Amino acid sequence: YHQGDADAVREALVVRHALQPFAPAAFGAAHEGERLAAGASVDPRRFSFDARWWPAAAEAPGSESAPVFAPAALQLPIAARGDDETVSLARLRRLLMRPHAVYLQDGLGLRLPEDEPPLLDHEPLGALDGLADYALRHAVFAAWLHARAAPDARGLHAHLLARAMVAPGADGRATVAAMLESIAPFASLACAAGFGGPVRDVPIAERCGKHVLRDVVDQVYAPGVLRVVLNRGGMHGGHAVRHGLDHLCASLAGLTLQVLAAPGKDEPPQLTALPPLARDVATDMIVSLVALRDAALRAPLLFLPKAGWRYVQVLRDKGAAAALKTACECWTGGGWNPGPPEAGAATRVALRGRDPFLNDDARSQQQFAATTQALFATLAGQAPFELDVLR
Repeated sequence: YHQGDADAVREALVVRHALQPFAPAAFGAAHEGERLAAGASVDPRRFSFDARWWPAAAEAPGSESAPVFAPAALQLPIAARGDDETVSLARLRRLLMRPHAVYLQDGLGLRLPEDEPPLLDHEPLGALDGLADYALRHAVFAAWLHARAAPDARGLHAHLLARAMVAPGADGRATVAAMLESIAPFASLACAAGFGGPVRDVPIAERCGKHVLRDVVDQVYAPGVLRVVLNRGGMHGGHAVRHGLDHLCASLAGLTLQVLAAPGKDEPPQLTALPPLARDVATDMIVSLVALRDAALRAPLLFLPKAGWRYVQVLRDKGAAAALKTACECWTGGGWNPGPPEAGAATRVALRGRDPFLNDDARSQQQFAATTQALFATLAGQAPFELDVLR
C-alpha cells in the first residue's frame, strides 16, 4: 500500500502518544501536522484510560465556561442530610473549616481524588511535613505542661521515638532540642499561669432543635480550658473558628477559655482569657450554628475560614474594597499571600460557575461578605446566625 514511500510506512507503523492526558490527541485526534488515514477522524490505536479528561479535551478553545455546579438548595434524603439526632462538635467544626468538602462528601456522597492523603515525599522520620510538625509541637508542649517544667531532652526523645514521632540518634535529638527551644516561651507562660498537672474532659450535651450537640470539652485545667497556637505567625482563620466554637461549648459548662498565641508574626506569646458567656446566649449561638450546618449540606457556603478572617480584620481598618481584595488573595493564592490558595479542589467543584473570586461573581462576593460577618459575629457570641443571610 505504501510501496516506495518510507515516510508513509513510518507514519503508519509508529503510534505517537500525547504527553498531556487532557490533550485531544490522547483520545485519538490527530497531532498537529499528523496525517490520518483517508476518511479517518481519529486514530483508534490511541486512547486514554482516564475518561475524566475527555470533557476538557473535547472542549473547543475559547468556548463558554462550564455551567454552575450547585445552582440551588438540594432536597437531600434523610441519611444524606444528617438528620440523625446526635451532632458532634467535631462534625460541626469540620463543616466550618472545610465547608465545600463536607457539602460534597456528606451532602452529595461525592469524594474527590484529592481527598485521599498523598504519599510521603520524603523518608519516614526525615523532614517533618506540616501535620507531623504540628503533632510534634503539641506533644512536646503537653510533656512540658505535664512536668510543669522543661522536660529532660533525652527522656523526651526516647518517649517520642517510641511513638515514631522523631528520628533515632543525633538527628532526632537535635529535632527535640530545637522544638523545646521553639515552644519554651509558650510553655513557660502557660506554666506560670497555673496550667499543668492534672487535666480533664468535661462532657456536654445540648438540645439544638431536632439535634443534640454531644461531645466533650478537652484540655480543662484548674484555670480553665487551654487552647494554644504554637507558631510564631499568630492566629489564622482556622484558629478563630476553632476557638470560637470551643468558647461557646466551654460557656455551656461555665468554663473560661484561655487562648495562648502570638498576637502577630514574631511577637512574644500572650495569654488571653475569654470569660464564659451566659448559658442561654451560648445555647442560642450553638443552635443557630447547628441549623447552619443543615443548610450547608443543601447548598455550599460561600465561605472559607482563612479568607473570611482576613476579610473581617481588614474591613475594620480599611473598608470593604480593601477587605475583598485581601480575601481574594487568600482565597486564590495571589498578591502577597505567602501560602498556597485556600480554595482547593472541593471549593472549585462546589462553587463552579459562581465562585466569588475565581469567577469574579459580584453577587457571590456580597454573599461571602454577609456570611463571613454573620458567622464570626456568632462565634464571638454577639448574635445568632440568621439563615436569611444565605439567601
